[in-house]
Amino acid sequence: MNNLQTEVCFQSNSIKNSNTILKAILFIGSLIISDSALAGFTVTGKMRASVCSGLVFQTCSFENVEAVGDSSGNLYEPARQYDSVSEFDPQRNMCWIRMKTGSFALDALKAAQLPDFFTKKDGRFAKIKPDYLVFSCRRI
Repeated sequence: MNNLQTEVCFQSNSIKNSNTILKAILFIGSLIISDSALAGFTVTGKMRASVCSGLVFQTCSFENVEAVGDSSGNLYEPARQYDSVSEFDPQRNMCWIRMKTGSFALDALKAAQLPDFFTKKDGRFAKIKPDYLVFSCRRI
């Protein structure tokens, strides 16, 4: 084997090794990305909504979220899994999802994208407008 053939063979092996290393890095990176993409939160308890009323002086109370509704008026059970939450407390295993931002324009835009929320009063579903949702949860 002459020097040119030896150099070409050496370069070929270097490229193969580089490709193997690159493939390993991409594989490990995809595992990390897919793992974080699967991360989310599972509801482990009753979902409650903070419902506030009043303009100057607000009074707030918690209501159980019994159902969510779509634009056609169909009612469904609230979701049991969420990709993300506004806040998570790992010591208490509690999750919060904020419905309102404090900006009238952003709140109106966000409200148009959210389902309707319902509680039960006197055996009937009653629509509520929560400021935020709170529930016990665990990270998955």
